[in-house]
This record gives sequence, C-alpha cells and structure tokens, in this order.
Amino acid sequence: MNVGLVGLGEMGMPILERLRAAGHDVSFRARRPEVIAHAAGLGARPAADFADRDTVITCVFSTTRYATLGPASWPRCGQARRWSTTPPGARRR
Repeated sequence: MNVGLVGLGEMGMPILERLRAAGHDVSFRARRPEVIAHAAGLGARPAADFADRDTVITCVFSTTRYATLGPASWPRCGQARRWSTTPPGARRR
C-alpha cells in the first residue's frame, strides 16, 4: 500500500515505523529537520504531494499545525482516502 503521512510526532512517527516495518511505501510531510532525517533513514520519503497515495493519515494536534501541514498545503492528494486525528472542525477551515 502507498501511504501518505502528515505529522511525525508522538503518534505519527510510531505509525510510520510500523508501516515501513510492514513493507509499505510511505511518503510524509513533517516540519522538524531531525524528524525528516529519521523518517528518511527508515526508507520513507518527503512528499511534495500525495497524488500517488492510496491513503493519507494526518497526525497533528492543533488547528494551527493542521493549517500549515494539512490539505491546503498539499498541491495534490489524488483519490486517496484521508484519515485524521484532528477534530472535524479544524479540517473544514
């Protein structure tokens, strides 16, 4: 499965680690250079967009973070299913 993952914090990074361990192709969006380096070291790759992803998971804890890393900042997301830990009201802004 081709998975997009947004937010690699306390929830997102363990998800990425498990997905990669299971052999899934993972691309991601993250803010911190050390997190990006760790994810890349696991074989995931930073994403300019998620057009080729089967599903996209967002793991961000605030509406501000969602706004900076969420769908409005994704050039393309294709027909992927979207899953989010963010409250529904945040996703509609």
